[in-house]
Amino acid sequence: EHMKNINKKIWIVLGIILVTLLIFVGTLTAIINGDKICKNTYINYINIGELTKEQASKKLKKVYNTENIEFKYNDKKFTILTKEIDFSYDIDKTVEQAYSLNREGSFIDNSKKTINSLMGDTNTIKLSISYNKDKLKSYIESLSKEINVSVKSAKISIENSKIKIQKDEQGKNLEVDKSINNAINELEKGNTSIDLVVEEIEPDIKEKNLENIDTILGTYSTKFDSSVAGRSHNVALAAKSTSDVLLMPGESFSYNKQTGSRTTSNGYKNAPVIVQGV
Repeated sequence: EHMKNINKKIWIVLGIILVTLLIFVGTLTAIINGDKICKNTYINYINIGELTKEQASKKLKKVYNTENIEFKYNDKKFTILTKEIDFSYDIDKTVEQAYSLNREGSFIDNSKKTINSLMGDTNTIKLSISYNKDKLKSYIESLSKEINVSVKSAKISIENSKIKIQKDEQGKNLEVDKSINNAINELEKGNTSIDLVVEEIEPDIKEKNLENIDTILGTYSTKFDSSVAGRSHNVALAAKSTSDVLLMPGESFSYNKQTGSRTTSNGYKNAPVIVQGV
């Protein structure tokens, strides 16, 4: 009799477990096969969990409906209409991805995702976007002329026997591909104010490197017959190439390097050489 009572209790417990399991599986199946998006599902910061596709789409379209995109670097700002690059948010595709989150795998995988979401885990999905790649690239390339600056090293010049220092200038180069990638990443997050990626190039020689140069160590001058036009042109061209050359400690001066080949392709003209000053 005692064993019968024990067996009866075991069967009752097993029955309760089985019923609970069936209810649990049934609930999961109902959620997975239902018409609502998995709980705690976010499109960036917007929670669309436990909404129908229609409700989620309506909620997202209220937020993501921009007509302008702003690109910026420091205090410079550039605005473009979304239609100029055929840009739009694909809300329907985004919602479909969210809805499929716990429906595209096996029943076990879908059940795991559903349970994790019910336990508080969040699912974050990027916005689906559509745009014309060539138009976006062309627009960002066009901003180069507004941003790019050639790097300039500091220089010295002598005016009226006085040394003057020409300030250095930092170079700037708009990195088009990186700016495009950054734009896509930001737009997928719903951000329409986008930082351009700009490389800042430091000059080799800065003004502070020259501030102690304040003395003329030596000068030299010579004369030549300037009546031969071609030769006068060559002398002037060579003099220009070798003027204002700044040598830092450890560097050497090469006349050939500064002037390049003395050929017509480099601007030199055929002319007789100077012999005894003539």
